[in-house]
Amino acid sequence: MRNTDNKANADQLLFENFKDSRAEIHKISQRLESGQGINKVMDKLGDENFVYSMLNDIGKLVLHDLNYMMKTVAGPDWVDIKPTEFGIELYKPEGLNSEYITGEYSKEKKRCSINLDLFKKIFLKSEVGQSITISEKSILEFLEAVYSTMMHEGFHAVQDNRFGYIDQIKNLDNPNDNIIFMEGSARFVEFFADSLITIGRYTRLDCSNAIEKSFLWHFAVEPVSSLAYERPDLIRNGIKEFIPYNIGMFIFVTRYVANGSFIETLGEIRKMAENGNISNDKLYDMLDNEIKNGSISKLKQKISLDYIRS
Repeated sequence: MRNTDNKANADQLLFENFKDSRAEIHKISQRLESGQGINKVMDKLGDENFVYSMLNDIGKLVLHDLNYMMKTVAGPDWVDIKPTEFGIELYKPEGLNSEYITGEYSKEKKRCSINLDLFKKIFLKSEVGQSITISEKSILEFLEAVYSTMMHEGFHAVQDNRFGYIDQIKNLDNPNDNIIFMEGSARFVEFFADSLITIGRYTRLDCSNAIEKSFLWHFAVEPVSSLAYERPDLIRNGIKEFIPYNIGMFIFVTRYVANGSFIETLGEIRKMAENGNISNDKLYDMLDNEIKNGSISKLKQKISLDYIRS
């Protein structure tokens, strides 16, 4: 991007593209209700044919949006992620705490598995002993969460099938040495996509920098955002208390604020992948540079409620 206007325009075009997905998710929500009353929702979600139809429709939206996003970054040479590289299936928990995994992408099977039971528990069922209350709002939030999780796993499909660092990963002594990059960048993409399909709900739509404020609201409510208020010399150690995808997200959101553009930051992520600069140490070095450059102070100002709600 050559200047601030071009950066903002690229993000604005991305927002315009995502409007179709916002509308389609609303249509799927109505289909889930289908005039039979919200009490029938759980019955429909127990119908495997309906569930797979619903998940496949959301998957098509994700692929369209993800490929548009990457084409904006990479240009016309971008090779779209194909449906055969991103099949959809239901996640079957196996192992300790696996029931809390929202989704997973398998490079071997080229499939995205979604833990629908977990999303139903979070959005459509109340605590044990209480009556089940399902509303239009909770149905919509349920579908948006599925969409956002698919975007996260979709970016893992981009990482595994398009980014040129697979050989470098294989040569690492510890395969987890890139986990901050892998999970943090996917979380960054997930949150920005979520902010585009929910824009106007938590922040004002009729204001300057509406896209930025919607995205930063999503980040500001995350516990990891509290690091922006720490003394600079405490951030490096403080961030290690968080899990990898939050560490990476904090670093990439800091870069987003410095760049003033999601698309430009995603372009940096792509270059890091192509150049093999994806180790945890590289990400911590990036964080150190952002602290020295004053980017954390700028992030602190941008995630203040006074700014986000203005």
